[in-house]
Amino acid sequence: MFTEAKTKDDQKTFTQSVFYNSDEENFPIEEVRKILDCENQENDSPELSNALLVPIKAEKDADAEGQINNLVNTVIDVRENIVERLTKFIDDKLDGLDEVMVELIKCKTENERLKLKIDQLNKDNYSLKTEVESFKPVTLGLYLKKK
Repeated sequence: MFTEAKTKDDQKTFTQSVFYNSDEENFPIEEVRKILDCENQENDSPELSNALLVPIKAEKDADAEGQINNLVNTVIDVRENIVERLTKFIDDKLDGLDEVMVELIKCKTENERLKLKIDQLNKDNYSLKTEVESFKPVTLGLYLKKK
């Protein structure tokens, strides 16, 4: 991204490229001066000039990471809020469902009891019909029992 400046014209061009580089990022003037001072000292270690660029990138990475963490935390908070609201809603509906289930069990029990009563009445009805058929009508409303 950056090249070494060998002459004063190159330094001007370098300074301009630092302020308006190809990535359209703007660097603080103090950092640019530090870079230029390092190059003017004709140090044999190019690692020094690269070392000055790393903190700027690290700060931007830290800011980006902080923004990502904020976004993740916001998503987690929203998810927990939704889960809490759904849990409350479902619990409210289930409370009403408990009452309905109790009523349903009572109705089913009564239904079974009534079925048993109907069966008993059918048996009684059959036995009474067979008893009535065992009598033979005689004149004037008199009946004789068949043997």
